Amino acid sequence: MNKIGVFSLLITFIAGFTDTTTFVAADKLFSAHVTGNFIVLAYDLIRGADRSAYIKLLAVPVFVTAAMLAAWHDRKHRPVRLLRLEGCLLLSAAGLSLVIQPTFPAAMLIVAAMAIQNAFGRLYPELTWSTTTVMTGNTTTAAVSFIQGFTARPRDPVKLTLSRQILIMAGVFLSGCICGGLLAAHFGLVVIGLPGVLVLLAGALVAPGTAKDHHS
Repeated sequence: MNKIGVFSLLITFIAGFTDTTTFVAADKLFSAHVTGNFIVLAYDLIRGADRSAYIKLLAVPVFVTAAMLAAWHDRKHRPVRLLRLEGCLLLSAAGLSLVIQPTFPAAMLIVAAMAIQNAFGRLYPELTWSTTTVMTGNTTTAAVSFIQGFTARPRDPVKLTLSRQILIMAGVFLSGCICGGLLAAHFGLVVIGLPGVLVLLAGALVAPGTAKDHHS
């Protein structure tokens, strides 16, 4: 497996871990799949939750603002800088969760970090196998690519490889969800420091100049 493959799987694990960690330890907040908070809000309101449930809606403008700032920050096309920023936000959230309760401020930092990872995928699609933060579109692509590749005559190895890669990503995302959920249930939001460290390490896999050449 080449560096792009390892990098794709690593940050996919980070997204699954992070999204589940905030869901478990930050009052059912989705940080990577941020529009999922609309569903959680509707569920909370139907079950008679108080008005504090509306605070989940703040995740959306935080997410959008962070994605815009990530694009502005990346004017010189240096993807490693985005990864470092994401890692620093996650580590800051871990520290903040230890000193400030409730965990809402820390959770918003995590939302901002996941917005950066989402933006990274849009800015540098050539550096990953596919989208790393949400698996719905990926699983659809995997299914369609498999049928297209398998039924083609001769069979299309590119489509079949894409399908296999995305299915591997989905499995890694699930493993990240399980790990994040288990650790968050036992130790709380502070476990978000682990993906913070991992995303900083992932930056070493991004080849200098690759993205710059792509955008030039």
